[in-house]
Amino acid sequence: MALIKYTYKRHSTAIFAAIVILASFFSTCQAVEANFLVGEWRLVKVLDSVAITALDDKAARALLGQSIRIRPDGAIFGKEKCQPTELEALDVEPNIYLASEAGIDNSKLKLPNPVTVFDISCATVFVKNRNRMVVTWGGYFFDAVRAHR
Repeated sequence: MALIKYTYKRHSTAIFAAIVILASFFSTCQAVEANFLVGEWRLVKVLDSVAITALDDKAARALLGQSIRIRPDGAIFGKEKCQPTELEALDVEPNIYLASEAGIDNSKLKLPNPVTVFDISCATVFVKNRNRMVVTWGGYFFDAVRAHR
């Protein structure tokens, strides 16, 4: 009986340690994903829009070439300063998410499946890869690329 208790205790300790290690690994991965958003991103193309927007097409096109700066303490787009945010990632199926949140599909955005989504308080960011993302602003979806210095 002592051997069973010892084995159980040893296995439960090992399982607990494995859970702690996995939890820290996943939280580290999420932090790394959020950290790579930090920097300057340039809007390069209007991809799509929702049915009712805060901008017209001309105003949306006028935003091309402008930058959005994402920092740990918030984001800046033009003169607009966004409130600080946690930069929490959410992995979603793009067609389901876009249909429920924006009433559009993924055909023009060409997001990966699943796509990682960040809410940065004044915009939503969909990660395509480390150097490309889709940013929402005023009801429009913009393709954005990392601005290299």
